[in-house]
This record gives sequence, structure tokens and C-alpha cells, in this order.
Amino acid sequence: MRGKAPTSSSSSPPPSSEASSALARYEKAHAFVAAARPRTPIFWMAPLIARVWKNYANSKRAASRDCSCGGLGGCGCAGGVSKRGDRTVLSMATSAPVKGTPRGQTAGRGRRVPPRPAAGSRPVHVVAVVPGHGARGKLEAPWTEVMQHMHRRMQYVDPAFALHVVTEEEILDRGAAALAHLPLGPSPGLPPAPSPPSPSSSPSTAAVSASGVPDAMYFLDVKNPKVAHELKGYMAQVPHLIALDSCPELAQKSRIGPARPYGPLAGFWKAFPVPTERKRLLGLFETVRGFWKRGHSDDVLYSVLVVINAVLVDIPAVSEILKPVTLQALRCMLGNCGAQIIDCQRNPACKAALSCLEQCAPNDQVCRYRCIVQYESREFEQFALCILQKHNCLQNHAAIPMSPDPAPLSHFRGEPLSHEAAEEIQFGHLGQLQQGCPWSWKVIAGVNPAYDFFPSQHMTYYRKGQALWYQPVFRVITFDGREVWRRRLYRVRRGKVPGTFYYSVLDNGVTSSEFWRILDAADDLSWVLFYYSGAAAAAGQSYTGAILASPTGEWPSAEPCKARILAALDRAGIKEWELFNVHHDGSDGAPLEIDPMAEARFMYPGWAGARTSQADDEGRVTLAPAAVL
Repeated sequence: MRGKAPTSSSSSPPPSSEASSALARYEKAHAFVAAARPRTPIFWMAPLIARVWKNYANSKRAASRDCSCGGLGGCGCAGGVSKRGDRTVLSMATSAPVKGTPRGQTAGRGRRVPPRPAAGSRPVHVVAVVPGHGARGKLEAPWTEVMQHMHRRMQYVDPAFALHVVTEEEILDRGAAALAHLPLGPSPGLPPAPSPPSPSSSPSTAAVSASGVPDAMYFLDVKNPKVAHELKGYMAQVPHLIALDSCPELAQKSRIGPARPYGPLAGFWKAFPVPTERKRLLGLFETVRGFWKRGHSDDVLYSVLVVINAVLVDIPAVSEILKPVTLQALRCMLGNCGAQIIDCQRNPACKAALSCLEQCAPNDQVCRYRCIVQYESREFEQFALCILQKHNCLQNHAAIPMSPDPAPLSHFRGEPLSHEAAEEIQFGHLGQLQQGCPWSWKVIAGVNPAYDFFPSQHMTYYRKGQALWYQPVFRVITFDGREVWRRRLYRVRRGKVPGTFYYSVLDNGVTSSEFWRILDAADDLSWVLFYYSGAAAAAGQSYTGAILASPTGEWPSAEPCKARILAALDRAGIKEWELFNVHHDGSDGAPLEIDPMAEARFMYPGWAGARTSQADDEGRVTLAPAAVL
């Protein structure tokens, strides 16, 4: 298979004079920053500056070596950069970063890391062995259903990716022959398959010979040690093998290329002072375990995708986050945004936001977005706006993911859905519900763990002139237990197809662009289901999500409604067990006011339940239901 070659056992040549000079400059920079810490206004950037210099020196050192790549474990040079060293505190909510410098990108200013094949250049086969008989794990669904759904989601990323699911009971009954029916094919980076087995060959050997082996193999929550015995010969041929929450006999077999996280030298390589390929791969294994511990369906998916991206083929949505902080990026920050950096350091909230972001795991977008919303400040917004949005110092890019692309609602109240009717669905209950409702919808449940989980979520749609606006209001529980309200303001434009909309928002200095669909809605507006996909290009982040809402934030009681909702979710590749309910405990103190110049709705003839609005002396908008037409 295409991947990484084992690290060469031959001794490396001494670093060149240029590399030694770079290391000396790094030490000088580190000493300067340490001495300046008590008095310089940018002392908080010391770790960032030091890491950049260290990465630069290491990459120069790597460039002085001959680096041969190929075979099972990939590049043998030790010029990679550790993930902790090259991730930036400026990265916003991330999708799926992994340890190390991505192949095909430049490590600091040094040697270019040999590129992986682009996604789609060849099939990728992963086998997952899970408990059978309906056994459930981290998610509220049987393991077989969870992993079959992960196969579906992997194909949204790339149709050439395949996740094959086998139960441990099948392995115990048939051994490696249980894998013979899988359409794996020979793995490109492995030695040629052996000759066809003789009649005396064992069934396990015959199965391996006939079907090849997967690119990677996962054992998830497999507790029976007999599985390791049954697959002993088969596992020896698999280049990447990961056991999570499984018996020690399987855990001891875990490896990514030449790196064995439970091997006798694992501690040595983890503590090795110079970045090496084995150290990078051991860090990758820790990243996978971090995903697994968090336990959301997205994390289960990314625990597979990060390995594919790191050692098999490049996945742009994953690798875009992995760009190291280079000297060029640092010069861009200091040269263009020095005033914003100083202002941020002087502001306690902005400084706390950066410190909070630095403490988050590199892949934990939930933690990162919580840091951002909890420590919002004008200084942080200007800091991110300058570095990320205006100057794109990190050279990030991201596109709105368009797979899956579910079709919007086609008919509403017995008529083909029009643009006007779709907008009225968005306006929802604004101004209705007895004495006047100051919101359009309350969120019942969501899918995205970073954006859809906040308690007391209110959705308000209104018009101002010819523009349509969306104002979400939600509550944030801070790390110290306080409750604070936050809100955003999106500009909304119609899509080409009725029921589709383009949203844009400036969120803490970074612009996000989103494509929304109304997947379904009850004729009486007792519930509505939205699906969105978006990208914050300057932060290098793509994302998707879904929102189920009602006027009160409660699930519809009728069973046919639930079946209809689940069918609409399935069109978007979402299962019921991926949803999590939003907690509502009142709207006291919620900043639900809308622009006093706003119009509560877009009137057109024949709409039932038209509403009017009027601004009071304090500029608050009160909305009252008009007579039913």
C-alpha cells in the first residue's frame, strides 16, 4: 500500500552547519523571549515564537539528510514536525486535525514532506471488528448499525472509501474465513500475494490469499482474546491495526506503520527530543484515542479518517487544518496585526480566550467553540479579523461540503413550495402564540456537537427592507458555572430552489458561509427540520449540521410526525441516535429584541396568519397576530 517506509536503522549524518546555525538562532530567540517576558506586551506569544523557531531548525536539519520514502511505513527521515509544535492557538473550531506535518506541505521552511495520493486516487478499505448480537457501546445503537452508518458517512467524504463491518462472533465461528467475502483486493503497499493455496492449506490462509488484506483494521470493544488467536496470521499482514476498548491481547497488536503504542520502545520514542516518524505516528494514535473517548458519532468517524489522511491518502477537509505555523505566517501576524495583538494581550477576556484555546485538544471543536463564545470580546474579534480574515496569515482554505446534498421540502400545504412560502416557514411563530412570541422557533434537537448543543436556543427570522435576517440566541454555561447569553446575526439570501438559502455571518472575526435547506415542515408549523452545511474559509473549517425546532422546543407528540422527521433526517445521512436534545429552562434575560426598523414578515396575498409589527418608544418590536385571511 502507499504509505510510509520504516525508519532507516542506519545512523543519520551530523547536522549541517546551516542546521546548527538554525538551532543556535532558536536557542537565542528562546532566551530573548524568556528574558523579555516580564516587560514586553507580547510575552504571551513566547511559546508560539519558540515553536516556530524550533520547527524551522528541525526542518533545516531534516533537509540535510537523504530521505527515501516508500513501502509499509513511509518516509524514513526524521524531519516531521510534532503536532503540538505546529498547531496554532489561532485555529478556530476544527474538524479533524492529526499529529504532525501533513504530507505534501512544507514543514517550516525546510524540506517538503512527500505527498500522499490525493483522495479518490485509489480505493481505501478499512475493516472494523465489533461485538454482534445487538451489543451497544458508546452510542445508543448496536455496534453493527453504528459502523455501517460510518461506512455511509465515509463515502460522503470520498466514494472510494469503504468500511467493512465484521462481528467478533463471525470471527470466532469461522476465523479469518469470515473476512474472505469482503471485496478488499490486494493492498498496493504490501508484498505480492502468495501463490494460490494448496489443498492442505488452512481456511485462514486461503481467505487471506483470496481477498487480500485491508489498508487498516479496527477492533472496537472486542473483549474476547480468542479473536486475537483466530486472526493471528491475518493481522500480521495488515499495515495499520488499532484496538480500542478491547482485550489486552488485541491492544498489544496495535500499530500504525512501524509505530507500536504498547511496544517496549514506545515510551522512548514518545520522549525522544527530536521529531521522528515513529514519534509522529505514536502521537497520531493518541489523537485517535482522544476521538474515541469523546464518543460522539463524528468522533467515531474521525478516528478512522485521521488515520487515512495521515498514512494513506490525502483528505483535503482533514489536512487543511494541519498547516504548520511558519516564519512567514509569524511575520504576517506581527507585520500586519501588531496593534491587534497588543490590544488582545491587554484585554483579560481576549487573553483568556487564547489561553483557553491553547488548552483544548487539537481536534476538539466543541472545546474550541466554547472557548470562543465564553470569552467574546471586541479585542478578540479584531484580533481574529486581522490575522485570519483580512490577511489570512495561515493561508487557510475551506469549501462548503456538498455531500450529502438532500433535496428540500417540495410541497407545503398541498401546493408546490414557493420562495415566499419557504420564507414564511422560516418566520414561523414570530408574533403569534397568544400575546405575541418574540421568536420564530425554539430548537428541539441538533446534530453538530459544536454549534447545535447550546441550551435555550431561539431562532428568529425577520425582514429589514428587502433583506432577510436570521438571529439565533442561545445560552452558554461558562467553565466556572455562570450563564451568559449570546447571539449572532446572519444575512439570508434565497437559493435557486425554493426551500434553499445562503447564510453568511461574521462570527468573532471570521466569516462563515452556509447553505441551508428546509428538509421538512408540518403544515400547521408545529415543527420544522433544517439541514445546513458551511465553511469558515479563513479558519480552514468545514462543517454540517441539522436543527429540529418547534414553537416551544418540545418534540411533537404524534407518532406519525416522528416517523416523518426520521425519514427526512435519513435523507441527510443522519440517524436518530446522532441527535441530542436541547435543554430549555426559560427565556428570562434572553436578548430577543430585533432591529426596530425590521418588518416581522414578508406579506403576500393569500397567506393565512399574516402578522404586523410595531416598535415601541424604547425601540423594542412588539408583534401581534393579525386576522386570519
